[in-house]
Amino acid sequence: IDERSEELQKLRKKTTVTVQVLTHLKEKLQFVQKETEVTNHLVTNPILKYDLELSKEKLEMTKDKIDVLKSNFTKIASPLEKAQVSPMISKRGSTVSSMA
Repeated sequence: IDERSEELQKLRKKTTVTVQVLTHLKEKLQFVQKETEVTNHLVTNPILKYDLELSKEKLEMTKDKIDVLKSNFTKIASPLEKAQVSPMISKRGSTVSSMA
């Protein structure tokens, strides 16, 4: 009888732990499902999609402007490098360009 009682006690404890784990998993599943719903709503929101497209266009335009500025800088800097022009500081503190 004592052995049976101990065995039953172990089974009850095991059952309790299993129920707790399953309850936790069920709660977690519900939480993840709600998060998924919210995320899906955000992804399918037309206003957010429009904002994203505008941001992408603005980024592309900014990148194009950067490329133009880099190109202009290269065009300006290249002749200066070829002529080996270096700025010199006069005694008064103004910059004077001369050939090195």
